[in-house]
This record gives sequence, structure tokens and C-alpha cells, in this order.
Amino acid sequence: MGLKERIYSVLIVSSAEKLNTALVSMLPENRYEPIMFASNISAAKRLYADRSFDFVIINSPMPDGDGSRFAIDISSNPATVVLLLIRAEQYNDLYEKVSGCGVFTL
Repeated sequence: MGLKERIYSVLIVSSAEKLNTALVSMLPENRYEPIMFASNISAAKRLYADRSFDFVIINSPMPDGDGSRFAIDISSNPATVVLLLIRAEQYNDLYEKVSGCGVFTL
């Protein structure tokens, strides 16, 4: 197995522009491309239906839900890593719900 360099696709599901900007600054263009954005779960579902992504980062809560059901659904794809960013007061409940499905929580 070689150490072949790979470029990863990323979907960021967040309505917070400040967070979006911070995440993009941590994802160098030579390793992550394309980086696409969705401001709600419905838009993210449409983007994910058109193409799969290597990484999906969901900033919970969203205007149309907490994102846990979407995270669970896409985590069934073994080629996609899902990170669900959760507020501290919701962490225990959502962690219990999604961690068994392979969704990373922070």
C-alpha cells in the first residue's frame, strides 16, 4: 500500500458564516476540494443526493432540525466520515443517538 496523496471532498452544513470561514481556513485547497456549503439540512440532502462526499461536517442545530437523522443516514456510506458539532447542553442526548452509527461528535 503506497502513500498516494488524495484530495478529499467536503460538505459543510452550517448556517453560521463565522464557523464556515474558520473551517475553510483549516482545509487547505491542495487536500480538500471541492468544499461545498449548505445552510440547512434540506439543502444538504439535495447536495448529497447529487454526489457523495468524503467528509460531511454538520453544525447543529440547524434551522430545520438538529441534523442527527441526516448524520445517521449518510454514515451508512462507508466512504463518508460524518462529524456532528453539538452544543454542550445537547451533547449527551445526541451522542447517545448517533455514536453507535459511526457518527463522530464534538
